[in-house]
Parts: sequence; C-alpha cells; structure tokens
Amino acid sequence: MGFIKNTVRVLGIAGLVAGLLSGASLAESASAAIRHLKAEFSGRTLVTWDAQHGTQIEYLAGNGSTYLWRAGDKKIVSGQVRFDTMSLTSALQPRDAQKPTPVICYRYGGTWNPVTGKVSKSWECVRPETKRRHILDSASGDIFNLAGRDKPPVTLDKKKYDIKALLAKIH
Repeated sequence: MGFIKNTVRVLGIAGLVAGLLSGASLAESASAAIRHLKAEFSGRTLVTWDAQHGTQIEYLAGNGSTYLWRAGDKKIVSGQVRFDTMSLTSALQPRDAQKPTPVICYRYGGTWNPVTGKVSKSWECVRPETKRRHILDSASGDIFNLAGRDKPPVTLDKKKYDIKALLAKIH
C-alpha cells in the first residue's frame, strides 16, 4: 500500500510540474501572440467595412490610443486600444475554454454606437481573425492625420472605400 501511495504522490508531483511547465509555455505563447498583434496593428491606419457600420477608418497609435472615423460622423472618435488574451468559452470546443486567445480590445468611452443604439463605455474585444476579415486596406502611419484633427476631412456614407478612393474623395 505504501508503494501505491508513494507512486501516486510522485505522479501527482510530476503532473503538477508538467502543468506548471505547460502553463509557463502557454503564458510565453500568449505573450508572443500579443507582441505579434502589436507589431501587426500598431502604428497603422486600417480601413474596414461591414454592412452595418459601412466604411470605418481607424488609426491605432503605438501608445495605446486609437482614432476612429466612421461613416456619418461629424467628428473623430478617440479611444484606447490594447492587445491582450482572454479565455473564450465555446459549447462546441469546451477543451479550449482555458486556452488564452489573442484579442484586440477597444474602449471609446461614452461614445454613441449607431449600430447597437447604445453608449459604449467598457472594453470590447475582437479576435484578430475577425478584424482581418473586415479590413479592406491598410497603411503604415496615420495617413489621414486622425490623431491630429477633431473633424474628419469629409463625411462618409456607408459605401466601401479603399485608401486610394478615400484620398480621391478628400482632394
């Protein structure tokens, strides 16, 4: 009986060590994913489109600030962006419930969202794959000077615009 208890104790410790090591590798993996997201999205102007919002142009500054030019808006909306991980639960993939998933999170405090009909106050996160699916165009830097202006250069409708079409519309 002592042999079995000692074997269980040793296996339990080995399992704990393996769990800690895998936890460390998960943390390292999550940290690497966050660094990759920052490198991919920070300091870029993104042009996105979906049927509900229309064209949206956002500049994600490297300092955690973000600036949004939305269809129909008369002012640039400023907010915050952060790159993080969160555990997402899914009825279809219960094993992945504890797996940290990279996300891009935005907070535009006190801003009216015309699609949801609500004032946005808290962080809202999106998976990078979802974000990438909506990107029509992107460029390095703040090419529309969104961080340096209060009003958009022109008022947009909900049509699809890439950067070239936006520049033509402005000039």
